[in-house]
Amino acid sequence: MGRGWLPLGVGLFGLGFSCWPTWSSGFAWMQTDAGDTVLNHYFLEHAYRCVCDPDYLGSAWSPRFFYPTPGVLAYSDNLWGTAPLYIVLRQLWCDTVAFQCWMLLCHLLNYVVMYGVLRWFGLRQGFAAVGGFWFAFGLPHVHQFYHQQLFPRFFMPLAVWHLWRMLQQPSSQRLALLLLCAVWQILAGIYLGWFLGIGLAILAAWNLLLSGEVRQRCWHYGQRAWGMILLQGVVSALILAPVLYPYIEVNHGFERSLPEVLYGAPQWRSWLTPAEASLWHPLLMPLWGEEQPIIEHHIFGGFALYALVPVALWAIARQRLGDRQQTRLVATCMLSAATLAAVSLNVGDVSAWSWVYDWVPGAKAIRAVLRIYIIIDLFLIIGGLMAVQAIWDRQVWSARTARWVGVVLLAWVAVENFRWHIPGNVYSLAAFPKVEFYGRAKRWAEAIRGADAAYFPHDPQAIPLSYEHHLSAMWAGLYANVPVVNGYSGRYPPNYNPDQQHRFSGDDLRAILGQHWPGRLRIVTTSPILCYREWTVDSLE
Repeated sequence: MGRGWLPLGVGLFGLGFSCWPTWSSGFAWMQTDAGDTVLNHYFLEHAYRCVCDPDYLGSAWSPRFFYPTPGVLAYSDNLWGTAPLYIVLRQLWCDTVAFQCWMLLCHLLNYVVMYGVLRWFGLRQGFAAVGGFWFAFGLPHVHQFYHQQLFPRFFMPLAVWHLWRMLQQPSSQRLALLLLCAVWQILAGIYLGWFLGIGLAILAAWNLLLSGEVRQRCWHYGQRAWGMILLQGVVSALILAPVLYPYIEVNHGFERSLPEVLYGAPQWRSWLTPAEASLWHPLLMPLWGEEQPIIEHHIFGGFALYALVPVALWAIARQRLGDRQQTRLVATCMLSAATLAAVSLNVGDVSAWSWVYDWVPGAKAIRAVLRIYIIIDLFLIIGGLMAVQAIWDRQVWSARTARWVGVVLLAWVAVENFRWHIPGNVYSLAAFPKVEFYGRAKRWAEAIRGADAAYFPHDPQAIPLSYEHHLSAMWAGLYANVPVVNGYSGRYPPNYNPDQQHRFSGDDLRAILGQHWPGRLRIVTTSPILCYREWTVDSLE
């Protein structure tokens, strides 16, 4: 399993099958659907225009949708941490190709970084390649392709590595690297950064609890370098403040209810709910009976991944690991994964997550607690593969036997995580023709160029899905550089009634724009033909 071609082949296989609709269409089709995909693309294109277009009307935190509400970028993940990648790609290609390349690059970085970190932990090439595959192209990750804000998670393995090094030999340099990775992960994705923070805290707590040596080293370092620790903490806070403060300000008074949060928390069945068009889907989905789980519940990582748990426990119990440090790494990774799984588990709307909801900052904004699988799987991969390699090394293999066992294990992992592309099925490797959505937005943009602001009433006969209609209007406003009243994001502004947003009345629009708004609003009818009329606030009907 140690040949140099193996990591390359595993990475290319993962990138090839997970992004097959993109490759096979020659980039004419975009993964996955005209929903969160084009919303996240909008945020990256907004960042590009803020930096590169001096005539752009939007500002950093106020893209021109939900007009005239300010700060609406803070309703969702801002993606600032990886926006520079998109901006560079945008210099080379048009907006859609740049976004597709951004997605491919994120997948590739997830694989390469995880592979590299596992190598730092001491895993050989074959095991590290499997771990990188699970982290970048595992079944639940590919299933979440329509949530591109979860793509740039490559700072997570780096943060775990630097925390581990910090616990073994505390130093200001290692602390700085740990904080850098954690801060950048928050910048790359608020959701991912928040879950990473929870995971790192639990991993550190288990190490401190189980090892007197770790406690003693960290205590002596804290006494010796408290000033540097404080300085680095302050610098990290100052870096994050411009990003976190808009979220606090814009979302002041807004919080998700506990029932809503627990609705998005994992049940025991969630861990056995595979993505559609995958190997185990027909066997395991009957666990839900007649109930249809929400898409986020599909977090089953495969039996090969879950087999790491009993292997690790057996290796610890039978003392098959190399030394105390390796044993502690495997044990604390498994304990951290178990702790996160137990705390987040929802059993009949009863969950320990209610304590997290009440006491941990930011928890009231976390809707999809199920995404905690990302950090849980990360711990399982690191600890489990360390145990597998330790057991593997104790076996008396012939070279031929070792090679064939490795091939069988790799094939098992590949088959479990493979998904078939079903055209038109959002749950499979779905995709949509770019020209269909972006072509529509460009046609709509021609109808509003030069307007002070625009509003597109939703016609369900033309576009049944309201979010697709509003995203089309948002992109039309971006192309035309015109503010639009329409909008779609993680939440709505306080003065928007989402039940009426498909077709605001004149009174609704007056309340949104303000009684003294000085411009002319262009209201565009998109069906059966594209036409518009302009209104002042006083003349709105």
